[in-house]
Amino acid sequence: MQRSVQWHFLIKLILYLVMTASFHIAHQEWYALTALLGINHLVVVLDYGPQITGVLFWYLLASTILLLIRQLLDRHAMKHYGVQAPQLLKEISSLVIWIVVLAIVFSQVFHVKLTGLMTASSIVIGVIGFALRNVIADLFLGISIGLERSVKIGDWLEVHGHPPGRVVEMNWRSTTLVTKEELSIVVPNSTLGSRPFRNYSKPKKFFRTMLRITLDHDVTTHQAERIFFSAINQVPECADVPREPEIRIIEYLEQGVLWEVRFWVTDYKAMSTLKQEVHKKMLRNMHFSGVSVPHGSLELISSKESSSRKVRRTQDFTFMRDIELFSVLHDREVEQFVERCQRLLVSAGNPVVRQGDEGDSMYVVREGMMNVVVKGREGKEITVAQIVPGGFFGEMSLLTGAPRTASIVPKVDSVVLEITKEEFRPILESRSELLFRLGEILAERQALNLKKMDDSQEEPDRQGMAKHFLHSMRVFFKLGDAQPGSNRHVT
Repeated sequence: MQRSVQWHFLIKLILYLVMTASFHIAHQEWYALTALLGINHLVVVLDYGPQITGVLFWYLLASTILLLIRQLLDRHAMKHYGVQAPQLLKEISSLVIWIVVLAIVFSQVFHVKLTGLMTASSIVIGVIGFALRNVIADLFLGISIGLERSVKIGDWLEVHGHPPGRVVEMNWRSTTLVTKEELSIVVPNSTLGSRPFRNYSKPKKFFRTMLRITLDHDVTTHQAERIFFSAINQVPECADVPREPEIRIIEYLEQGVLWEVRFWVTDYKAMSTLKQEVHKKMLRNMHFSGVSVPHGSLELISSKESSSRKVRRTQDFTFMRDIELFSVLHDREVEQFVERCQRLLVSAGNPVVRQGDEGDSMYVVREGMMNVVVKGREGKEITVAQIVPGGFFGEMSLLTGAPRTASIVPKVDSVVLEITKEEFRPILESRSELLFRLGEILAERQALNLKKMDDSQEEPDRQGMAKHFLHSMRVFFKLGDAQPGSNRHVT
């Protein structure tokens, strides 16, 4: 590409030089050429020919000089700044060259005396220069901004006293911004050169923003971090930025602790949308964690049991009641799970289960976030999905004894509730009709997973899968008179 541009420049330069030389010769030897061609008897040719060839000669000479100047400016700017020279600088160079050439044409071709005109024009130029000093300042500051590349088209700027806007135009006099409200702001270049401004697109497209929220005093630092870090990582645009989010305690207030959540967004245009998404994920995580924003009401607590264990059991019951797999259970059965299940704190990066391991328990994500990791054909681990609060995993191992089909790795410190086979057995023994409904739920989830992995395949046989799971559960829990069969099913 670079080589073709150079060849194009050389060809154009040679063409200009040949034409310039040709018209120079024609201008100097016009009368000899007309005599040679036998047209020296034409009055029009004799009177206007030298002037026309002279004008064309100086026009082509100026064009050649401008071609060389533009090339030199681009090379200098590329060498020192890594970019092409600003268009504004090129246009000013063109203006100066054409003014000089125009003066030469009047003087040399049309024989107009410029001495008096130059004396008068110098005074006029001085007066005009004084009157237009701000415009001239804008002009040279525009050149400086273009060379330094501190601002370019598409950048989001916040200039002192004005709302942020996207740069849509940069000219000799000013820079034009358009805000999110589609309002146009014209900022003089002298303002950009003399006052501080904030560029949200430099040095990188992404930048850090923050949210503040007040949580109850009872919410621990670790719990708050699980809620907030999980929310940020649930928004892909924020999670993909190669910078780590931060959580800070700002102030202790009467109604709670004021937290500041600092995270990164991809660009200014998307900032409002991304902040809204993080807000939504935070509120969802708080709902599943049983945490709410303090509202100033007075609560009378009769005992420690009321404020901690009893409240937690109530919150866990409400949480478990909303899980799809437990929707077929009675309230008392869900309460038994809440009383018997284990609450585990798992550290980021340490797998909860590993692909291929045996197991007979499932986990429900209470706080935090999990990555679902599987091994590819070459043994490389690939993250295929994420599990957020309210999601669960390991149900195949719990109900059928199947090996773990994926490794589940916490992305942030998380809390999970573990339910084992022995806790589930009494319910199935007393209510064998649950097997049919659970088989249907497992078949539905299995069908959805297969559809996600290969959208082009035919619709899975949900009925056949449900029968398979029903048989596997009977064998695994030793219920009914089912004959032993395969109790392994890999998803």
